[in-house]
Amino acid sequence: MDKKMQRDIRKVHKNMEELILVVRASGGWKHRQKIRLSDCEIERALEDCDRRLHTMAVHLLVAESMLQEPPPSLHSRWEEYQQRCKDVAAELGREGKKI
Repeated sequence: MDKKMQRDIRKVHKNMEELILVVRASGGWKHRQKIRLSDCEIERALEDCDRRLHTMAVHLLVAESMLQEPPPSLHSRWEEYQQRCKDVAAELGREGKKI
């Protein structure tokens, strides 16, 4: 992973953290009444959403970088995309967790 990709990932993660904090801060008791989950279940769901949002951001960055490259041929690049996402997650050292 090059320096630009690392910088972009850090930037995206910072922006995601700010968005998540805003969402958490705005979710008052009126919103919690609609969900009908216990506080513990809501916290677990928030942790899962946090991890998934960060993973989505990394996958988006990988896809954007691949779209800027010329295609090697007419074959599908799906396997390459999945492998690159795994490589970035492994390089960040947090595969399976918030990346």
